[in-house]
Amino acid sequence: MPSHFSVATRARASISLRIWFAAYRSYKRIYHPFVDLGIRLSIAQFFLHSAMVQAMSWHDAPDLAGDKYAVSWLNPQHAELLGVGIEFICPILFALGLLTRAAALPMAILALVAHPSYQMHDANLFLGAILAGYAMFGARAISIDGLITPGLSDSAVPVFPHIIRATEQFTKHVGPVFQLILRLWLGSTLLWLPAPAAIFPVTTAHHLLPPPVAIPGGLMLALGLGTPIANKTLVLATVGMQMMIGEFDGFWMILLLAQIGMLGAGRWSFDDRIFAMLVDWMKPRHGTGNTDSWPRIVTFHPPILLRRSVASFETIRTFE
Repeated sequence: MPSHFSVATRARASISLRIWFAAYRSYKRIYHPFVDLGIRLSIAQFFLHSAMVQAMSWHDAPDLAGDKYAVSWLNPQHAELLGVGIEFICPILFALGLLTRAAALPMAILALVAHPSYQMHDANLFLGAILAGYAMFGARAISIDGLITPGLSDSAVPVFPHIIRATEQFTKHVGPVFQLILRLWLGSTLLWLPAPAAIFPVTTAHHLLPPPVAIPGGLMLALGLGTPIANKTLVLATVGMQMMIGEFDGFWMILLLAQIGMLGAGRWSFDDRIFAMLVDWMKPRHGTGNTDSWPRIVTFHPPILLRRSVASFETIRTFE
């Protein structure tokens, strides 16, 4: 039978955890939308700059498009028009957070197509992963989608509620799989395992992060164990190394780590299991066991008792 001390200690610990969880939820609700906005603006600026460069050198654009977006089913002229059109239109929608999923998907395809055919750079892999995450989960609160989606989900227009429900179901069922693949992909890269540079961004990760930092961080990311701590530590380490060596090749890796911090480890992770166990532990156990040893609390409110006594006295005088 538990003692009064153990019951009181458990209650204090449960209350402390509830306070910490509430504070962390408030932190995510306030801070993460601004991180999301910063990521979207950075990616939009990158693609718009590329579109402006191609527009200013339009006479060389067909040759550039033939090299950059080399696909067998498009001639260079059509690839040029399609690539520049995507780089002009989609970044604007992406920065505004309007049709974010639809805008992110073509840009992700452009980045991944350009990686093997034009310039095999880790930035293309990081961009493709970040944009795939936006195509899967959409934008946060500071976006037009975040403002209009709650109203459209209950609107009388027959199309929009079905689209919103379909995307929510898609994210609910496929999103955890994407989070798992993303963590394993980046975690295995940081573990310094042999991996092809065409698929894994080993050049940037191994150049900026030494093994004593990269290997524990990669293991924690792959397992989904302490993910918020791991990604923040890796971000600080990457920023510090960039400042020391005077290079900024890790910018897109920093944005990907920030996105993983927003999305969380996902359903298939140790973090999710630990969180579920803590929530279950914090649930009150009223009615589930012997309550004889529970501490008793008696509340006393003199004003209320005084008013009730006066009312009873007046009632008695009325009957007399």
